[in-house]
Amino acid sequence: MKAEQFYQHPELGDDFWGQNRNYTQEDWVDEVKKGDTRLGYWDWVLSEIEHDRDSQIYDLGVHFNTFLPGLEISNLDISKLAIAMHANGYRVPK
Repeated sequence: MKAEQFYQHPELGDDFWGQNRNYTQEDWVDEVKKGDTRLGYWDWVLSEIEHDRDSQIYDLGVHFNTFLPGLEISNLDISKLAIAMHANGYRVPK
């Protein structure tokens, strides 16, 4: 990933020459050594962020499927889920 591309993704942070606090260069090196990725560091970070976000959305859908029967997890849109939950009286516990 080039610097111009990096700055188009604010979720990566603001220091192209640094590292992401959640996905360290050490973690990336370990993944490369294991043969689990061939991506460059920042492309790997972006991939991990997207994977974790998708996993969280999926987990949220599974959790609330009992609250919202018929929820289609494969096409889950988090904004639609939030609207449906709010409309049905769900409030996030504190």
